[in-house]
Amino acid sequence: ALNLGITQVLDHLGNNNGRLDAGETADIKVKIKNNGSAPAYDVEGTLATGDPFITVNSASATYGDMNPSAYGEKTFNVTVTDFAPGGHTVNFNLLLNGEFNLQVSEQFDLVIGRIPVLVVDLDGNTNSGPAIQTAVQSLAITADYTTTMTTTPDLYQSIFLCLGTSPNNHVLTTAEA
Repeated sequence: ALNLGITQVLDHLGNNNGRLDAGETADIKVKIKNNGSAPAYDVEGTLATGDPFITVNSASATYGDMNPSAYGEKTFNVTVTDFAPGGHTVNFNLLLNGEFNLQVSEQFDLVIGRIPVLVVDLDGNTNSGPAIQTAVQSLAITADYTTTMTTTPDLYQSIFLCLGTSPNNHVLTTAEA
């Protein structure tokens, strides 16, 4: 069976930040692996999305023959509209076809730009965090909410960190800081 591996945004002609951004044309590197016990022959990949903010400029790539446990990497070119909202998630579908009726469909998501707001609510009483999220969303701004520290802060433009008030406050650990 063929499986999706790693996807990576290559935006060398844009701002080179490794993300899709509004108005940018970029390549998406898509890595697949043959996890089967037999070779896959003449593997072709087709990338598609129904998202109105994305145009797939080069939708097909030839991965060729892939032995068991082998990896293949190909790039697909896409353009993001100028008016795409930051934080918008795009769902992509990768259709893989090969000889002997091989057909596999894999999905992956990429976020355009950065998600505008993350509310990290570590104080335990969850008083402020939900109120902040509601206030931000009432302004039609996307706001994620979590009660654990994020490991991907670079996905967000801004982070509201709720630690509570003494004596019922959360003290940041070195790792969290």
